[in-house]
Amino acid sequence: MRTPTLLALVVMGLLSSSAQSEDLSYSALVGRLETLEAELAQQQSEFASFRASVAGQEACECSARSWYGDYEMTILRPFFSDLAAGPGFHEDFGIGHRFTLGVENHLGYGVRTRYWMQNQSMEGYGYYVGETLQIDMDVLDIDLTLREKFRRWDLLLSGGVRYGRNGYGSDTLLPPGEAKFEGFGPTFSFQADRKLGCRGLHVIGNFRASLLFGDADFFGDTAEGELSTVFDAQLGLGWQRPLGSATLDLRAVWESQVWQNNAIADTIIGLGTNQGFTGPTVAAELRF
Repeated sequence: MRTPTLLALVVMGLLSSSAQSEDLSYSALVGRLETLEAELAQQQSEFASFRASVAGQEACECSARSWYGDYEMTILRPFFSDLAAGPGFHEDFGIGHRFTLGVENHLGYGVRTRYWMQNQSMEGYGYYVGETLQIDMDVLDIDLTLREKFRRWDLLLSGGVRYGRNGYGSDTLLPPGEAKFEGFGPTFSFQADRKLGCRGLHVIGNFRASLLFGDADFFGDTAEGELSTVFDAQLGLGWQRPLGSATLDLRAVWESQVWQNNAIADTIIGLGTNQGFTGPTVAAELRF
C-alpha cells in the first residue's frame, strides 16, 4: 500500500506544480498586456499633444504680423529746371524728415503709410540778390505691399495713392506770393535688397513713380486739371542686426527726386515748378 500512496503523492505534486506554472504564465501575460496598454495610452497622449502643439504653431504663424517703423533724414539740395533770367538762388542743402509705419503678414502682404516734409530757404544772388525763396514740400503715400525673398534677395513691390504738394514762394519777389502744385494720384514703387556676406551688410535700391492730378497756381493764376509726374530713386548700403525681439536696420543712401509740371514751368522771372532734389539720406528702421 505504501508504493501506490507514494506514487499518488508524486503525481499530485507534479499536477500542482504544473498548475502553478500555468498560473504564473497567465499572470505574466496579463501583466505584459497591461504594460502594453499603458504604453499605448501614453503614446496616444503624446501624439495628441504633438498635434495640438503643431496646430497651435501653425495658427500662430498664420496670425503672425510684422510691424515696422522707419525714420529718414533727407539732406537734399533743391534745383529748378528753368532759370532763364540768369543767376538765381543758392541751391544749398536742406534737411527734411520722412516717417514710415507699416505691417506685413507671414505671406508677405502688407500696408504702409509714408509722410515726407521739407521746408528750407534759398538766398538769392545776381538778378535775385537780396531775395529769399521759401520751399515747402509735403508728400503722403499709402501703399499696399508685397514682399518676396529669393536666395540672398529681398524684393518689395508696392502700389497705392499719393498726395503731393510742392511749392515755393517769397514775400519780396515781384509779384509776391507762391507758386505751387497740389494733387492726388497713383504711385508705384519697387525695392531690392541684396545681402553682402554674413555680417548684416546689404545693398539697397528703390525706385518710385507717381502721377498726380490736381491744380497748379502761380502767384494767383490758377490752372485746373493739371498733371504732375514725379520720380524718386535711392541707392546705397544698409546694415542689419538683431536687437532683442526686434531687428534694427540702418541705411545710408543717395536720393534723387524730379517733379515735373508744364503748367507754370516757363515763367517771366525764370522760375518754374519743374524742380528736383538730390543728396544723401540716412535712415533707421525697427521691425518687430
